[in-house]
Amino acid sequence: MFNRYTYLCRRIGDILLATSALLLLAMTMMVGWQVWGRYVLNETPIAAEPLSLIFMLYLCLFGAAVGVREGFHMGVQVVLQLLSDRGRRWAETFSLLAVGCFAFGMVWYGGRLAMATAEHVMPQVELSEGVFYLALPFSGAAILLFIIERLFALHMNLAVDKDVYRDHAS
Repeated sequence: MFNRYTYLCRRIGDILLATSALLLLAMTMMVGWQVWGRYVLNETPIAAEPLSLIFMLYLCLFGAAVGVREGFHMGVQVVLQLLSDRGRRWAETFSLLAVGCFAFGMVWYGGRLAMATAEHVMPQVELSEGVFYLALPFSGAAILLFIIERLFALHMNLAVDKDVYRDHAS
């Protein structure tokens, strides 16, 4: 059961990472188009700036979700190494639960913000402003999935990915 969940989380992480890479490429091209239009054509493309901001928001939040899965979120490793195995496990649990609470807030309040701004249209790109804020609940939900996976692995002494999770049994 846990292997299936880990597989699902790994696939979601891969999709988010690939999407982030594509959005980074698209944002770079969008900014290049904006500079070319402004300085070469003397006509600034009005859609370039809001689209590049949307791309940047999604790629940053999707990348942050993948960072949580891979254990790259903020932590004080020096303090963890001073603790016993049991103390380290509970400190990591507290850290993951704190990140999980923040992710829940992203889902809840980000979803409410997206719904509240769904009827507002960004005039430069003719998109709903809700699209801009949907990155919050999407990435928050992914973070919650990854937190559940990490908590389960942490307390069941499982190594999910050799590069990502430590085997607490050793």
